[in-house]
Amino acid sequence: MLDSNATLLGDIVFNGTGVQTMNKTFGIINAASDWTVNKTSGEVGLGSAWTTLFSGTMNVATGTLRLNNFSYTFATTTIGASGTLKLHGSETISTTTFSSGSTALYEGTGASCTLKNIAYQNLVIQGGSTTTLSLPAALTVSQNLQINSGTLDVTASNYGLNVGGNWSNIGTFNARNGTTTFTGTNQTITGTTTFYNFVKTVSSADTLTFGAGQTQTITNNWIVNGVSGNLLSLRSTSNGVQWNVNPQGTRSVSYTNVKDSNNTNVTPVSINGTMVNAGNNTNWGFD
Repeated sequence: MLDSNATLLGDIVFNGTGVQTMNKTFGIINAASDWTVNKTSGEVGLGSAWTTLFSGTMNVATGTLRLNNFSYTFATTTIGASGTLKLHGSETISTTTFSSGSTALYEGTGASCTLKNIAYQNLVIQGGSTTTLSLPAALTVSQNLQINSGTLDVTASNYGLNVGGNWSNIGTFNARNGTTTFTGTNQTITGTTTFYNFVKTVSSADTLTFGAGQTQTITNNWIVNGVSGNLLSLRSTSNGVQWNVNPQGTRSVSYTNVKDSNNTNVTPVSINGTMVNAGNNTNWGFD
């Protein structure tokens, strides 16, 4: 614990194996040093709001910094490739950079709030059953997006969501009239989700994999396109076990190689000369 208006000159490293707490009584900590979380187990948690006149950085290199719904102020914070920042969403935080491989985990269980407008790498939504976390603007998640619990909402502004890695949803996604675009390579979509606009287009051969036995519903535009000579393959996570799709609106499907798909909509998916039937497809025009 630090008393108010303390001055720190040396670098500080949290590397214990258990839970460690950053706590102070009140006031501002003056620090011209670098603080590092480098823990292979346990986590560092805030025990109070933390205001620092700070010219160095907070670097979560390995392990977890947990805010416990307290605000904090440093000059900058960097979450490293093996680092995780856990927050509720209502906190005020410093400028934060997420390195490739890093994770932001929202764990608030109370009042609904808005995600920080940050360029995320891995994003985990783990709110309470009645907690809604809203997009702050059009948002890019460069790596994986997991909705473990609670609701992720694109809001009445219908903000777009770009995902570069895998999609996993066992909570709730409120798509409203927004567009979800899958921008990466060899992506996998698991869980059961209702999308409004679903977009996956590629210019190089790629595979989009869907959870076996799980249903993806698209209420407006379903856009899955490869290009001539570079098909987009649509596959199941379990070979021979169908993945389900319910495209209720406009379909734009071309230059695809389709296998193990069950179209649960009453209208078959139209087939054109650019598409390959790789077998075990139901209610596609291959029938």
